[in-house]
Amino acid sequence: MRAMEGGDSMSRPTPSHAVDVVSALDISDAPLGPSRNWPPLLARLFDVMLCSPVQIVLFWGPDYLALYNDAYAPTIGSKHPHAFGRPASEGWSELWDDLRPLLDQVRLTGEPVYARDRPFFIERHGYLEEVNFDIAYSAVREVDGSIAGVLCIVSETTERMRAERQLRANEARLSFLDSLSRETVLSADANAIMDTSTRMLGQRLGGVSCSYADVEPDGDTITVRGEWTGPGAHSVIGQYRLSQFGETVARTLRAGQPLTLNHVREELPRELSALFTELGIVATASIPLVKDGRLTALMSVNYAAPHRWTPDELALLSEVAERSWAHIERVRAEERARAEAERARLAITAAAIGTWDYQPALDLLKWDARCKELFGLPPDAEVSYAGSFLAGLHPEDRERAAAAVENALSTGADYNIEFRTIGLRDGKQRWLAATGSRLQIDDHPLRFMGTVIDITQRKRTEAELQALNATLERRVMEEVEERSKAEDRLRQAQKMEAVGQLTGGIAHDFNNMLAVIISGLNLTQRKLDKGDTDVGRFVEAALEGAQRAATLTQRLLAFSRQQPLSPKPVEVGRLVTGMSDLLIRTLGETIRVETVIGAGLWQVRVDPAQLESAILNLAVNARDAMPEGGTLTVETANVDVDDLHARDSGIAVGHYVLIAVTDTGTGMDEATISRAFDPFFTTKPVGKGTGLGLSQVYGFVRQSGGHVRIYSELDLGTTVKIYLPRLQGPMPAEPPREPRDVARRGTAAETVLVVEDDARVRALSSEVLRDLGYTVVEAAGPLEALRFIEAGPCPALLFTDVVMPGMSGRQLVDEVRRLHPALKVLYTTGYTRDAIVHNGTLDAGTHLLPKPFNVEALAAKVRAILDE
Repeated sequence: MRAMEGGDSMSRPTPSHAVDVVSALDISDAPLGPSRNWPPLLARLFDVMLCSPVQIVLFWGPDYLALYNDAYAPTIGSKHPHAFGRPASEGWSELWDDLRPLLDQVRLTGEPVYARDRPFFIERHGYLEEVNFDIAYSAVREVDGSIAGVLCIVSETTERMRAERQLRANEARLSFLDSLSRETVLSADANAIMDTSTRMLGQRLGGVSCSYADVEPDGDTITVRGEWTGPGAHSVIGQYRLSQFGETVARTLRAGQPLTLNHVREELPRELSALFTELGIVATASIPLVKDGRLTALMSVNYAAPHRWTPDELALLSEVAERSWAHIERVRAEERARAEAERARLAITAAAIGTWDYQPALDLLKWDARCKELFGLPPDAEVSYAGSFLAGLHPEDRERAAAAVENALSTGADYNIEFRTIGLRDGKQRWLAATGSRLQIDDHPLRFMGTVIDITQRKRTEAELQALNATLERRVMEEVEERSKAEDRLRQAQKMEAVGQLTGGIAHDFNNMLAVIISGLNLTQRKLDKGDTDVGRFVEAALEGAQRAATLTQRLLAFSRQQPLSPKPVEVGRLVTGMSDLLIRTLGETIRVETVIGAGLWQVRVDPAQLESAILNLAVNARDAMPEGGTLTVETANVDVDDLHARDSGIAVGHYVLIAVTDTGTGMDEATISRAFDPFFTTKPVGKGTGLGLSQVYGFVRQSGGHVRIYSELDLGTTVKIYLPRLQGPMPAEPPREPRDVARRGTAAETVLVVEDDARVRALSSEVLRDLGYTVVEAAGPLEALRFIEAGPCPALLFTDVVMPGMSGRQLVDEVRRLHPALKVLYTTGYTRDAIVHNGTLDAGTHLLPKPFNVEALAAKVRAILDE
């Protein structure tokens, strides 16, 4: 202690240390006075305290003057060093009523006080907080046995106690959630899940009621379907509008943020709080369930008195809401699936269609009652592949039908066959039409499933018609042959569709399109089978579906930057101006179209048809974002992107022509913008959009060397900016346009050599060219085409596929032009690869007609090339 008084031999310590505080007492008016005047017992005891790492505080004398070591100082926080040497009633005023009885007990009785994890309420950081300590208070005695003070050795256990409480709370929460899961996970009734979840959660949180509500697609209509209420509570079952509870409440929940009200009368305006109090609600918390960007459900707990919500309560409410929603949606999905299955069963029953399911590995065959009936069996009969199916076939059809099954199982080919049966028990002969397909998913056993229908009456009618008229017999044979060809083409399309296990998005769209095509062809078939030739509308529907499928393929190629482009110098201002009428007609009367064309626009080099398609795609997207109408603005301008702008926007430095398409629609949030260019991503309802519009725009712009950016704000609108690189140099002279009525037919003197490895495509293409008046020579492959050209006169035009086995179309042209350098060539393909397209652009002087093409496109292309 005396060493503390000699300042010459010590560096001056920081004022926060106890030594410095003691030195300061020498010049202060503290009751304890300078340390040199301290009693020997106090001085010795304080010297011992200073050396101890344990938290120690000494309360000296009847006024309990406080002395403590450095280890104890953090325990009282901001009170240090002011509390040092002062009466404890000053430094510990907020807990003096709690602390003084303990100190008095020790000082007056000499009995020590011990406690573990004792709670205190102390203000050490500017606010009152609950803390816990292990304490050991003991008397400090003079030589004569009198008690001079109370020595307190403490150890703070606040964090450990908090951790233990949190652990207990987590265990209780997990136990509750486990109980809730056991109560609901096996339930097949959505209402029962709601009732159980609301009851258990409401009772767990001690509320007066708990409810679960669905939010309709309009984002405003709320239907409370599940509810638990305690004694005397009001029921809230019914339908409400979110907007009636005020803009703040509605905005909070639609944004996916929890709504917590500790006291509605203090936190809401009078007219809004009245809506809650009428329902007996004084405090409430609602957890919104936002799925796919839309508010879909709410779960709420209510109190009839003010209640301050804790983070643990809100966390539990949120987790129960999420789990309940998942269970409820699962059950609802199962209910919908059962309903759809029942509708399908009723439809099959009404259509008198039988179904079958065969597992070859297990030799397990299942027939429904209708299928058994068509084979002359009762509903309860046992069936097998050999004993029922093969045995029930007409002897003349047995080998053919068995071969068709084996081919479908081994190759995956579609199973589509007609055969006769002899009823196994009733002996009746029937004509049946069977269709099916092989199904194998991952490692599951191979299955062969399909349908069968009785066509006996149709066959009988066909036979009667054949017997009546020989001419009709010939026509029927032709129709059957054409039907067989159509079935072959359809099966080929279906096999190609299955290759690669197309993603969900493209499968959805292609299936819709194929449904239109198949329905059109089936209806055409049924009409023609009945002798009715009024099938034009069905053929048109099938053609429209096929064209949509071709457009979808082009969009996929555009996104992957694989579509062949025919770029040429374009004046963007003239192109946009020319599209005004098209945009007005497309968007409808509720959308006002404005164009702002910049002066002196630079030239760009792009495929004009693809640029028009990109602008139209953006306009249609903008229209869908403005269901109540609005304004679409198409603006063009010259833009210089410097280094600074390039770093901020991610656009390469250079000169660009900007095309900005702006709408006043609903806008997009950041999450939607980040995925806007992803193929098949769409915010539109199922069946309302492919999700390929923006991805096509992105692919075309990037393939053209440009950039595209989206700027959007919710409820304010969206701007899509296309940056196309400037074309340096003067604009080439525009070639004269052909008159629209230019002749598209050929002459017999003009020979077209058609080279196509696909016999059906080759036959159809050749037939079209012959119909157009050309002399057509067909070659099944490049080698056959070379032999024809080497042996005979040079054709006027070589019309060749690009991708063929053995030799590509480009390689064939290279060989032919060694003999005939001036030969005119037209390529066709469904996918160009790298044979005639490089860097996304057709090779110079190359003509391409992409598959699929129609008669008009082929006629125009051939005529244009021959007339060059």
